[in-house]
Amino acid sequence: AMHRTAVSRAVTISLVLGGALPAASQQTPTPVLRTGAAEITISGRVHTQLNTTSVDTLPLQEMALRRVRLEAAVKVNEVVGGKVQLEFIGGRNAVRDAYLSLDFDPALRVLAGQAHRPFGVIAQTS
Repeated sequence: AMHRTAVSRAVTISLVLGGALPAASQQTPTPVLRTGAAEITISGRVHTQLNTTSVDTLPLQEMALRRVRLEAAVKVNEVVGGKVQLEFIGGRNAVRDAYLSLDFDPALRVLAGQAHRPFGVIAQTS
């Protein structure tokens, strides 16, 4: 029951921030909030699963949320930025990324915090 509450909150937040979920074939622009000091990009992903059954004691259809990821990327200026990515899977909640980025040059980028490697031989996909 507790993990359903956390996931339902995450879905509610993602629907409020991102609007209604689009069909898989549609491309929608990522919402960007601009303030005097920063540019904030809000995005996320929802992994759903539809279960069906013919067992009399179970619901005929059930929609389950397998994974929800919410992300906010901040760009203060050409040098300073950062990102926070939260993940909700079942009863587990985790912070996937939370870092400050200092981009001094295309060849020199300093990350402070918890960050998954953006490029390399091993790439994460979901």
